[in-house]
Amino acid sequence: MAWNVAAIAEVEAFSVGWAYSQVFADADITHQFAGAVLPIGRSSALGVSVIALNSGDIVRTSERFPEGGDPQFGGTFQYNAFAGSVGWGQRITDRLDIGGALKIVSEGIDNAKASWIGLDLGTLFRTGLFGVTLGAAIQNIGGEASFSGSGIEQIIGAAQDVFPSEDNIPIRLDTNELTLPTLLRLSAVFSVTGTPEALFPAALAGHDVRVVADILDAIDTALEPSVGFEYGYRNIVFGRVGKRFFNEDRADFRDFNDGLSFGGGIRVPVLGRYLNIDYAYTDMGLLNNIQTLSIQLGS
Repeated sequence: MAWNVAAIAEVEAFSVGWAYSQVFADADITHQFAGAVLPIGRSSALGVSVIALNSGDIVRTSERFPEGGDPQFGGTFQYNAFAGSVGWGQRITDRLDIGGALKIVSEGIDNAKASWIGLDLGTLFRTGLFGVTLGAAIQNIGGEASFSGSGIEQIIGAAQDVFPSEDNIPIRLDTNELTLPTLLRLSAVFSVTGTPEALFPAALAGHDVRVVADILDAIDTALEPSVGFEYGYRNIVFGRVGKRFFNEDRADFRDFNDGLSFGGGIRVPVLGRYLNIDYAYTDMGLLNNIQTLSIQLGS
């Protein structure tokens, strides 16, 4: 649901998942994902998901109180973002899956928010050659929206000197229309060992090695390639390492460690399903790090 909605067509039994990320170390920014997938028949699946980002407490400042503590507005505020989606995945053939999801997106502070309706589309194709699976996804297809709320709508008092008037004048600040950050993601997974279609299917029995390559292009970022490697032992214990390359302008402050990540996980049978627990650590240079814990129960 988060990366490519077509993948839910592969789910064989009711599955749920949750992920929690602590963003930029001690910045108190959190990012959470929760999703559920229900197979419909043998070739379809229905999925729902929720994504929530919270900034933590931010000191509220004003012109009169630049260090905070303005008694009129309160001491702190939070910036929150939310996305909820409902998706459908369909297996077209034994090699091709497609999917789509409708989403509602909202973000802002307590007195100024903006909302959008968006669409995600995705496809997966299993080539049958060396365990290669190709994926493509277009996400956040949507229109424009502007911020509104009591923070945007204000009243100029009659006693103010800026616009001398005998009456209070209601005004609304002119805010720009913002477009959802539409993005295109192209991915490929290559199996080195561990599957009958892998490059070396008979080598290292019980040891699975996969390579993942990903290219992301969005309207608000430069082209960003990524590469990752996963090792699995008997489909129970996993180790991972990866690298994301940031190509935005004026990125001289970044070094090779920016976007470098590692992690691992375990998979154990529980109640006729599999319980997956995974951890990831990503170095973000001057922004410190991102740590993510995810739990999934399902097929």
